[in-house]
Amino acid sequence: GTPSVTNACSICRDGFMAGDGNAAGDGTYLVTDVATAKSYAGSAGVYLKCLVTLGRTCVWGAPMQARYAAWCQRHGVQQDNSAVTAFLLRNGFNTIQNGKVVVVLSPGYRNPTAWKRKSRFIRMLSIHRASDGAPIRV
Repeated sequence: GTPSVTNACSICRDGFMAGDGNAAGDGTYLVTDVATAKSYAGSAGVYLKCLVTLGRTCVWGAPMQARYAAWCQRHGVQQDNSAVTAFLLRNGFNTIQNGKVVVVLSPGYRNPTAWKRKSRFIRMLSIHRASDGAPIRV
C-alpha cells in the first residue's frame, strides 16, 4: 500500500526503492493481506498486488534473534536494521517474514532514491484504489 498514485507510477516506471532503517531490515516491504496494504495506503492511496518469489525465507523469532545478537557481538557490529540485513544476506536468506510483513532484502544505501530498481523477486500484477478495491491503470 502506498498513499499516492504518483508513488505507484514511480514503482511501475523505475522499480521499488529499498527502504533503510525499517523494523525488519533493509529492502522492499510487502504484506500478505489486502486489509494491511489498505491501511498503509490510506483512503486516498492505492495498493499493488504482487507476486513475490520468496527464495530462502527467514521467519524471525527468538532463536534467530539470539543468533543475530551473537553474530553482531562476534563481528563487533552495532545491532541495527542494516545489520539485520547483512546478517541475513550473509546467511543465505533473501527474504524475511515477520507476521504479515515480508521483506525482500537488499542492502540499504545512503541515497535510496538513486538505487530504485526492478526486483527479480517481485512482479506487479495490478494496482487498486484503497477506498473501494477497484483496479486502476497508471
